Amino acid sequence: MASYTDREIFLTNFEKYANPEKYDEEYGSYLKDLPLLLEWAKKKGGPIIDLACGTGRITIPLANEGFTILGVDLHEGMLQRAMQKAVRNQQVISWHLQNCTDLSLPVKSPFIYMTGNSFQHFLTNAIQERLLKRVRKHLDKDGIFIFGTRFPVMSELQNGENSISVYKDQNDREIREHIMESYDHQTQVLTSTSKRVMAKTVQSPEETEEDSISLRYVFPQEMERLLYSSGFSILHSYGSWDKTPLNGDSKEMIYVCQKRNR
Repeated sequence: MASYTDREIFLTNFEKYANPEKYDEEYGSYLKDLPLLLEWAKKKGGPIIDLACGTGRITIPLANEGFTILGVDLHEGMLQRAMQKAVRNQQVISWHLQNCTDLSLPVKSPFIYMTGNSFQHFLTNAIQERLLKRVRKHLDKDGIFIFGTRFPVMSELQNGENSISVYKDQNDREIREHIMESYDHQTQVLTSTSKRVMAKTVQSPEETEEDSISLRYVFPQEMERLLYSSGFSILHSYGSWDKTPLNGDSKEMIYVCQKRNR
């Protein structure tokens, strides 16, 4: 991993996002994170920065509430999809094609967030530190940074885990999906490979798709040390976007951080 640049690491981890429209179909309606982000948007005001904004899943609803907001993403296709949606909604949103570890925007913000477990795409200690350094640089004094990541449930992080599921897509076509996961305990990176076989229909022949994604897991005490050393104080840590307590039974880790004056 150390032989790759930040950009090369991210660009080789884009297979799950090859079809932005399909991504929206699967994840676009998820809004459990919106209430907490809206709560802090009202407290801090704008301009707000949405890091790894994807197709604008949260960017657009916050813009609908009247906030000035900037969306940042490295995936050109996802960002183009977000732009198209904003144009249809007649919204003025500033979109930026940038790597978050090299973030360079013409504004400072009282509130920055990163949702959708995007933090897990930052696969090494050095890359995580660079991300947080750029976030801190773009925050106003006492600015707030909110992000979420999956809790490292060890029973789910095993080598050679396999699962098979059968379901139907929106066109009622049967899909058989085989997922194989491999977890590297040294790097704390889980690699998940999906192979989908779409059944033959009158209109379509049998088709096969395959993609993979690599995600870094961070443990709670490791995260606390990382945030503190990067110049942040943790105001709140939750086990879900609904503000449930963070504990050993959590599936998520949600952090509300404040820029610390060092």
